[in-house]
Amino acid sequence: GTTGQPKPGRLSHFNVVNNANLVGRFVGYHRQRESICLNAELVFGFGRTIGVLAVTIFGSTIVLPGPNFSPKTTLEAISRHRCTVAYGPSTVFFDVLRELEKGDYDVSSIRKAIMGGTLTNPAIVEKARTRMNARSLYIVYGGGETSPVITCTNPDEPTDRWIRTVGKPLDHVEVCIHRSLVTFSEG
Repeated sequence: GTTGQPKPGRLSHFNVVNNANLVGRFVGYHRQRESICLNAELVFGFGRTIGVLAVTIFGSTIVLPGPNFSPKTTLEAISRHRCTVAYGPSTVFFDVLRELEKGDYDVSSIRKAIMGGTLTNPAIVEKARTRMNARSLYIVYGGGETSPVITCTNPDEPTDRWIRTVGKPLDHVEVCIHRSLVTFSEG
């Protein structure tokens, strides 16, 4: 993972900018300027590449709610700045959704959400879509060593099809499975 000891991953300017461009196009930033509420640390690829860089490439607005994460501050920023996209790991969305139930926040401007960094619980996805109005919800997977996004889910597909997958590889990304998949039983 990217939160452990530093690894000698080699990122180039090209692959970081290209990844930001590809993710931005995949989520539709080239069609319309957005106002993004960014709840991701800028030292990690999620905040740096698909947060700041992708947003900047397409001329959108970045809203940084505060110096530290706070669900209340996040919801106040979304309301005040009329953010159209919410970013963050699913744990952030969990806390934001819990705070949303307590207070009276206007999140009607939200149209999209991008989650990454951790596995995503289908219940959180559904609540983000209904309570936060994030009709288009993208889940990205990858790591700091990969600029960071490798795959992304497509919210235009039926939910039951993409909710339990890692999505499809971005353009210019090749994926190879080196060993057979292990199937775990539920229960």
